[in-house]
Order: sequence, then C-alpha cells, then structure tokens
Amino acid sequence: MSMRRWIFLLSCGTLPLQSAFMTQNAVIIYVSERSDLSVTSNPAAMVISLDSSGYGRVIDDSTYYSVYSNKKEDEVKITGSIKRGGSMPDHTTLSVQLGSSIGTSLGLQTLTTSNVDLVTDLPAQASDTGQITYLFQVTDGWTIPAQTITRTIVFTLMEKD
Repeated sequence: MSMRRWIFLLSCGTLPLQSAFMTQNAVIIYVSERSDLSVTSNPAAMVISLDSSGYGRVIDDSTYYSVYSNKKEDEVKITGSIKRGGSMPDHTTLSVQLGSSIGTSLGLQTLTTSNVDLVTDLPAQASDTGQITYLFQVTDGWTIPAQTITRTIVFTLMEKD
C-alpha cells in the first residue's frame, strides 16, 4: 500500500513543477513587401524588308515577362519606354504589347522616351506571366537610309495612378 501512495504523491508533486515552468511568448511575424518584374531574354534581331511602296513590318513574340507583387493595397501597372538610343527615326515606330491573364493588357502601344501604360489593373497581390509582342514598322522607307537601329526598352512595375 505504501508503494501506491508514493506513486500518487510523486504524480501530484510533478504537476505544480510543470506549471511553474510554463511561459507565453508573443511572436511577431513580418512579411516584407516585394515586387519583381523580369523578362526572359532579348528578342531576336528584327530584320525588315520593304515592299515597293517603302512599307514594311516585322513582329517578334519570342519573349515573356513575369510579375510578382505582394503589396498591401493599391493595384499596380506595367509601363514601358525607350530608355537608351533616343526617339525612333522618322517614318518608323516600335510598338509593344504585354499579354496578361489577371490584368488589363492595353494592346499594342507605340513606345517613346516617355512611359506608356502597357498593363493596368493588376491586383496588389499578383503573380502573372505573359507574352511580349514587339512590332517594328516602317512607312516611306525609301526616305530612310539603310541602318541598324538599337533601342533599350525598360518595363517598370509601379503603383497605379
């Protein structure tokens, strides 16, 4: 009988000890805000042949972009512009279209040295991949000397106005 009491007393004696060592901690977790925009690669050289009226066009749709954003609020958009090389020569245009499955693609937009909206209405928390289509057009090409034209295009992810 004394053995049963000993086990009972031992069990009762350990319960207060367990309670004495319990504590609570408040854990604060912060998820940082991050937005990324990337492009798979540069398009191939766009070689254009003029017809008899001096008109020509070439399309490249071999590249893709990806966008990721976990902003708290406010929709985001993607803009594009020519950042290096200056404006396009007279009688030429370079246009671009970014496809989107979750935002609003604004279709082919002519690029200049100022930002132009390409995709709007992207949600603040977004993950999207889309095709990039470039269109280079020449009108009245007989007034343009044969040349190689190089332009650097910059796509920017920013908060919607």
